[in-house]
Amino acid sequence: MKYIELNEIDSTNAYLSERLLSGEITEPTTVFTHSQNKGKGMGQNIWVSDNDKNALFSIALFTEVKTEEIFKVSLATSMAIYEFLKLKGITTKIKWPNDIYYDGKKLGGILIENKLDGNVVKSSVIGVGLNLNQEKFPKWLPNPISLKNITGQDYDVKEFITGISEMVEKKLNEIKDVPFADLRLDYLLNLYCFGKIMMWKIQGIKDEISGSIVDVKPSGKIVVQAVSGQLCECDIKEIKLIDDF
Repeated sequence: MKYIELNEIDSTNAYLSERLLSGEITEPTTVFTHSQNKGKGMGQNIWVSDNDKNALFSIALFTEVKTEEIFKVSLATSMAIYEFLKLKGITTKIKWPNDIYYDGKKLGGILIENKLDGNVVKSSVIGVGLNLNQEKFPKWLPNPISLKNITGQDYDVKEFITGISEMVEKKLNEIKDVPFADLRLDYLLNLYCFGKIMMWKIQGIKDEISGSIVDVKPSGKIVVQAVSGQLCECDIKEIKLIDDF
């Protein structure tokens, strides 16, 4: 894994994506920064962080995953972060599809941008923001938390960046040829709200429904079973968890 350290940048994801497109990056590479002023989140969201306090980085990998199992990239990333944090004594949950939660609060987020070539994911840029040493957050952020908030300890930012980057690369190499059916249970068991009855708003259904997450598909779609027995298969734009911050 090659590492690039930058003092300040708009977005580590954009930096890697541009250099992948130009052919400048030809090997697994992580870029990290001390300050990011236009960090990307899902959709139009942004990632907010104090300078030098948190792990802000993106990983470029030459993925070679079949497009019908594209969610393996997200699964490998979130499980690698989960396992790395567990080694540090912190047990988290993965909030589908792209967040890391601790005790109902957001500890980290993941943003993945895949480049497809036919039926293969040729490369992925995996952006990670993980709250480490920041103690106070803007009031308009709904539910942030950091490792410093949890344990009172300070953490080595570079150790987390290198450790997680290497674990993500290793995890993806381990699972990319494993059938998705053999991976889903381990992922589901570490999923936030898995098996719990929650309130959901689902596109195409007029009223909110009570139901629980019962499965995840290789495409990344989540399957929620209503208490009525109805199964709803949704992507990120089609479903919202109501019992949440």
